[in-house]
Amino acid sequence: MHYIEENIQALFDFAIERQKVYYKKEVLKSNPPWTEDFTLKTYLFCNVRRQNDRLTKVYIDLTKKMLAEDFSKQEILLNTYLYRIFNTENFFEVFGLLNIKNFLLPSHLTNLIQKSEYKQKAFPVWGTAYQTSPNMMYLYKSKIKSSRYIHNAYDMFKDGEFLAITNNISLRQNVSQCLEALKALPGVGPFLSQQIFNDLTYIPGYLNGNMNINEFVNAGPGCPGTSEFIRGSSFSKYENVVEDIHYIYGTQNKYLKNYESIMGLDYTLKTPEIRLSDLEHLFCEFRKYLNLKAGIGKKRYYKGKV
Repeated sequence: MHYIEENIQALFDFAIERQKVYYKKEVLKSNPPWTEDFTLKTYLFCNVRRQNDRLTKVYIDLTKKMLAEDFSKQEILLNTYLYRIFNTENFFEVFGLLNIKNFLLPSHLTNLIQKSEYKQKAFPVWGTAYQTSPNMMYLYKSKIKSSRYIHNAYDMFKDGEFLAITNNISLRQNVSQCLEALKALPGVGPFLSQQIFNDLTYIPGYLNGNMNINEFVNAGPGCPGTSEFIRGSSFSKYENVVEDIHYIYGTQNKYLKNYESIMGLDYTLKTPEIRLSDLEHLFCEFRKYLNLKAGIGKKRYYKGKV
């Protein structure tokens, strides 16, 4: 395989500059602007480390509460699944933490469905970003997708399907097997299974302790653009994209060794390394960055939250 060194350097220059924005804003509590890069300070980009994103930080805080309250693994999976399907920081504030006692009450189900259909710009309860897969195992129908997910999750939980999936995940020895197990959930395809899996890695003891979380990753639709950029080619097959993400993972220390103070410590690995799954997301974000610099692509403006 052949890579263009200066293009790989450009990828890491973007990663380091984006991480500097996070470091100045969240760690040093500096006033803006946090970068002189016009594209970075104008448009919205996710953090280099997924654990630093707002929604993930909300999730990690709530997992600590679930663990403190002795939630079972299937209850944790239920909350994780619905949180990522709904994909807003208001989810837990509106619905509260769900457990086997309150979720299976018919009156509570009706209340949840009513709440799931409530959405205002000022206080969105759900977003549609992850509600994309046609994989709906049960037949409940509604014009509003969020209602379908609530009712289907209820049916699966009542029928023992959540417990079966939870037990299946506990038996899996590697990442790809876990992702396949998660795709048994309604509406979950390759992309969303990766997001739910990433969430579960933040919970001590949830997954098999011998699993190497950096052995496998699903490449998202934005990755081929960066793969083509670092290879200097006009087309990249899926297997080439995954190979490229692994290559960047293996060589990252060459580019990050002088930036340990701003890169911080990885939640799981306890090193300055960027996770394989975070690098996959970096490929997507960098392609978005290149497109916006070139004046193309969807423009999502930074509005004060990172």
